Amino acid sequence: MHPFLFLPQDALCRLVNRSKPFLLHPRLIPLRIAPVSAPVNWLHSLHSHGGQDTGKIMILIIYAHPYPHHSHANRRMLEHVQGLDDIEVRSLYQLYPDFNINVPAEQEALARADLIVWQHPMQWYSVPPLFKLWIDKVLSHGWAYGKGGTALRGKSVLWAVTTGGDKHHFDLGDHPGFDVLAQPLQATALYCGLNWLTPYAMHRTFVCDDETLEGKAREYLKRLTDWQERHHG
Repeated sequence: MHPFLFLPQDALCRLVNRSKPFLLHPRLIPLRIAPVSAPVNWLHSLHSHGGQDTGKIMILIIYAHPYPHHSHANRRMLEHVQGLDDIEVRSLYQLYPDFNINVPAEQEALARADLIVWQHPMQWYSVPPLFKLWIDKVLSHGWAYGKGGTALRGKSVLWAVTTGGDKHHFDLGDHPGFDVLAQPLQATALYCGLNWLTPYAMHRTFVCDDETLEGKAREYLKRLTDWQERHHG
């Protein structure tokens, strides 16, 4: 069975003039709109288990691409990993086009995950604005850090980022190099008790040919499958 991504119907009601669930066919993967009465407002993909949610999510991808259907590098990455068992993809810009983040739903998804992946394109040497808002809202005091804030402790996080630039684009300023750009996210992860894994980065995506994109996407898949094998046999 081909996995579906589920979208809350009310999130797209302005884009379509229908009240019943139906199928869309964007470039990424098929979407199915869930009824407005769905208990939580989330976008997720179910893999194996006959399309049933087992309640056990090993890998959670927080996907923050402002134009997900127009991506080529990130889309290729997701296409390669969508066949993995026990993986959930939450596309923030599809879930929250109004930037009104459902914090309890996001925290519930994080609580189920063993590995959290922060996947996004780099924008002006930083993260997309909705992902920054997600960090500010979801990683809250008393839940992710501070007194009683142990919900993420012991989980792992992988930063998976794409850039349009080449090496020389990261040699500007007093602290040159690409690695330094990871420091704010790494510090955030460590502050919340997460294990920071070596980041995955795909550069020069604006000029990459298909063969290069395929190769880098296979590397992304291998990172996730290697993690699954190490932690769950």
